[in-house]
Amino acid sequence: MSGSGSIETIEGDGNGTAALTVGPVRLSLTGDFGTGTATLQAETPSGAYVAVDGGAFTDVTDTIIDFPENSRNKLRIVVSGSTNPELVVWIQSTNIIV
Repeated sequence: MSGSGSIETIEGDGNGTAALTVGPVRLSLTGDFGTGTATLQAETPSGAYVAVDGGAFTDVTDTIIDFPENSRNKLRIVVSGSTNPELVVWIQSTNIIV
């Protein structure tokens, strides 16, 4: 899958920066989780964020989240339960509008 991407490093519990994506998404998590959990969340029409099914990770991953081809989603990673994480988050889709 080609396209632009959103990359950031998260160094504590909390919310990552949201990225507006279109279609399927490649999610890459590398670095140190600090024994915590990284959860992929999507924004609902009401503006609240909810966990994406199958989107909780405690170890390095490089996976495709198979959203419908033209769907628009606002996604972020939330880190919880960690101690001194240094987690590199890369969200890539066929089109990203930051």
